Amino acid sequence: FLRPFKRLAGALDETGEKMVKVHLDSETKEVRQLEKAYNHMTDRIEKLLSRVVAEQKNLRKMELSLLQAQINPHFLYNTLNDISALVVTGRRQQACHAIKAFSNFYRRTLSQGKDIITLKEELMIVNDYLEVQKIRFEPIFRVEQYMDETLLDFKVPKLLLQPFVENAIYHGLRPSKKEGILGISVRKEGEDGICLTVKDNGAGMSEDLLEDILTGNREAAQNHGFGLWKTIERISLYFGEASRVDIHSYPQQGTEIVIYVKRMGGHGAMNIMILDDEILARDLLKYCIPWDKLQLKLVYEGADAIQAIRFLEKNPVDVILTDITMPGMDGLEFAKEVRRKKPEIEIIMVTGYDEFEYARQGLRL
Repeated sequence: FLRPFKRLAGALDETGEKMVKVHLDSETKEVRQLEKAYNHMTDRIEKLLSRVVAEQKNLRKMELSLLQAQINPHFLYNTLNDISALVVTGRRQQACHAIKAFSNFYRRTLSQGKDIITLKEELMIVNDYLEVQKIRFEPIFRVEQYMDETLLDFKVPKLLLQPFVENAIYHGLRPSKKEGILGISVRKEGEDGICLTVKDNGAGMSEDLLEDILTGNREAAQNHGFGLWKTIERISLYFGEASRVDIHSYPQQGTEIVIYVKRMGGHGAMNIMILDDEILARDLLKYCIPWDKLQLKLVYEGADAIQAIRFLEKNPVDVILTDITMPGMDGLEFAKEVRRKKPEIEIIMVTGYDEFEYARQGLRL
């Protein structure tokens, strides 16, 4: 009788390194259901973790690409050349100011290796960058900013805004023949989101070029916004469906980029919720998942779906592992409610229930 459970225990011991399936070799219905539920759970967790790893790899590639773009030899050369000209022409105080802004820009861009910074820190990067660009382009445009100071502690990916500001200067304002205005605003959006806007009245873009940028057509957009597309993709990787980037642009009228993001769950970690009315099932899930290795954080576990929904209303969660059959509100009703209120959350059904109709309803979600 105990042999199937010893096999299950052995599989659990190996799960810290990899997902291990089991065959319990038992005629008992309950044991077969346990085997089926465990193997189904390992399949779903393995797929989820594989996706997390793939997204993290893509994110790291984009981070490196973005940093390389900031350490642009042309930007370095042009800035140092402009500072040299200020010194030669006797404008030493202006040169000192430019050198300070230039060094601050790169120091803050590196951010001691941090990928997630506060909105205040990101705006300081933007302001340092604008101070440097004023040396060359001050006669071309002026800057107008509106900031909701209650949002300055909001966590965002580093270099969230600066690439959009750079794009506005080089591809919007600089080619334009009229007096330029660069607008930057940050305001609250809903209960847990923000709306960031970068707007210029410069050259604008045609519908075809805008479509190339939004679809990542590298060849067509290389000279006018491939970096823009990479930044949009990076935002999507960080925030998923909790983000949106809208671009409105018209030739000779200007471009407006509006970024909607929701509060991040943590410093790059994914927040996990476990919902099951059986304590042993929850313990099994917690034991199977390599939390630290995959930067996952358990933020909630419980047996009551209604309490879980209340928690979701006030706290960020990325993935929910839930049973189907629970007292009160069952897992299917719970999943439907989550889909309605928080469609960006991933839901994984973990159950040994053997009725096909329940499984089919779960798949429809």
